[in-house]
Amino acid sequence: MATTQADKTRPRWLAYGFTSLVLVSAAVLALGAIVSAEQAAGLRIAGAAAWSAQILAFWLIARADAADFVIAWVWGMILRFATVGLAVVWVATGHEAGAKGLLLGLVGLLFVLSLLEAQFLGTTENAT
Repeated sequence: MATTQADKTRPRWLAYGFTSLVLVSAAVLALGAIVSAEQAAGLRIAGAAAWSAQILAFWLIARADAADFVIAWVWGMILRFATVGLAVVWVATGHEAGAKGLLLGLVGLLFVLSLLEAQFLGTTENAT
């Protein structure tokens, strides 16, 4: 039975999803304990938004073949920037409660998750 691209992608996607969810949860809980309740609420929103955007971006990259990798990476970056842009618009339209926690948490979590992503994007085939 032939192995499809989806079969190769699934273990990496699930491992990344679980690892990143644990990382985001730990960061939100730890930082939420040392900031005000208002900023902690913003951090929780940031955690959910960052994890959702990042898991979709990772899925795009993980399922792309070598020829489409850069296109998938660019779409993932557009998704991340759009997530931050929507958060900025949300804050700018008067939803200022927890704005610092939301914006700083979102950018910080997306950065860390992007670094973590590289650990799960190793090749599954021999290059030869």
